[in-house]
Amino acid sequence: DNRVVSSQVAEETVRQLCTLAALKKAPRYVSFFRRIVNPENEPVARNQSLVLQVLLENDAALVLFNENAGIQRRQQLIEEREALPEEERTSEEGELLYHMELIQLAAECAYGLNASAEMFVRELVPISELMRHLTLPDLPLSLRDSYFMIFAEAYLITERPVTHLF
Repeated sequence: DNRVVSSQVAEETVRQLCTLAALKKAPRYVSFFRRIVNPENEPVARNQSLVLQVLLENDAALVLFNENAGIQRRQQLIEEREALPEEERTSEEGELLYHMELIQLAAECAYGLNASAEMFVRELVPISELMRHLTLPDLPLSLRDSYFMIFAEAYLITERPVTHLF
């Protein structure tokens, strides 16, 4: 059972993988985190909180593209990717894919009713940055979906009421 195995992942393993993610910016590490926080679409609250806590402790692992400079950088990466021939766009590596996996991970960590994880996601993606991303006209659909899921799961459908957004 994937859920049972996922719930047994050691904290030290999560920390080591986060260190590798920070060094290599390889999406496969973030993809692993996605598999252990939400195996078979059943959230593991312990893992949601643990993964977010470890990520927040390691700034080098966070590629969020916030603020104007970050948003411009992400748009540049999107344009560069779109300029590639179709067969080269399927790469499983790169800063843009790492970012997309990370935002999807944040959304999946907010899934379900876990006040601790919701708080960590709100720290990772404050409402002002979330709204900035959601109102961008050229945001790729997969990222828009992830940001909407963060909005719904971390700000609207929460275990505890959100009283202060700004």
